[in-house]
Amino acid sequence: MREVLSINLGNFGSTGNIMRGISKIAEDNGFICWQAYAPDKNNGPKAERDIIISSYNIRRVNELYSRFTGMRGFSSYFSTLAFLKKVDRIKPDIIHLHNLHCNYIHVGLLFDYIKKHHIKVIWTLHDCWAFTGRCPHFQISGCDRWKTGCYDCPYPKNEYPSVFWDRTDVLWKQKK
Repeated sequence: MREVLSINLGNFGSTGNIMRGISKIAEDNGFICWQAYAPDKNNGPKAERDIIISSYNIRRVNELYSRFTGMRGFSSYFSTLAFLKKVDRIKPDIIHLHNLHCNYIHVGLLFDYIKKHHIKVIWTLHDCWAFTGRCPHFQISGCDRWKTGCYDCPYPKNEYPSVFWDRTDVLWKQKK
């Protein structure tokens, strides 16, 4: 049987409902589905094959680290290593990515793991964070720098995801 691992920032709200809905359809069609997500007070009940990545307190620490350094999506190093050990036991054929922001997973470690293990990826883009330096949608700022390389971001530093230092040039290169 083929196994699918979905990764999202939670199991609630629009992206959580989409993740769970796709998993249900996949299971109805013979797949074994796992869902991994961040700890959040808004999460619904944990299902049998759900994996909580990190802990709520560690996620808060990673939030502060990301805000101070500007390195959104590249904190949670040790939590991600622990999560990837669980992924080793699952051995998914497919990883379905949803929202990877919100400081619960280290994107670099995750993608290195995916490449090393030659895992097929489906990525549902619920916003533009995956290919911009930081902003959730480039139209908010009217900025097209994401096409050639983010830098000196016009998106307000105090807006989600907030930062003290503009590291969009580094983040854009890392994501690319």
